Amino acid sequence: MVKKFSLSKSKKLEFKFTRGSWENEALNYNGTVPENHIVEVLSDTTITVRVELWADQAERKIEDQITGIVKYHRNFHGKGIKTRDIIVWLPPNYDLENDARYPVLCTVKKVGLKIFGVR
Repeated sequence: MVKKFSLSKSKKLEFKFTRGSWENEALNYNGTVPENHIVEVLSDTTITVRVELWADQAERKIEDQITGIVKYHRNFHGKGIKTRDIIVWLPPNYDLENDARYPVLCTVKKVGLKIFGVR
């Protein structure tokens, strides 16, 4: 597909490609989101960009992002344990799926922070 645009000289052009929304943006060959393209128009200029992959066509690894529902229970206390804050991380749609069963992972603060990428 070829598109032509007329721009004034000395204009800085910053852009990305999508197919109608950010959920369908262009990605690098490895599935990462590229930086914006930046071009300064100084004279007649031809820009060629090859889109390697579209976001809706790629399996993307989500890093450092919580999905689902996070609930905080502050100053929780129980018999035989010190008062502490408890964070419960539930999967998406947890409240809607009454019959679903989920595995449970319990961690202590130092280990849990390392597992979930908190520094």
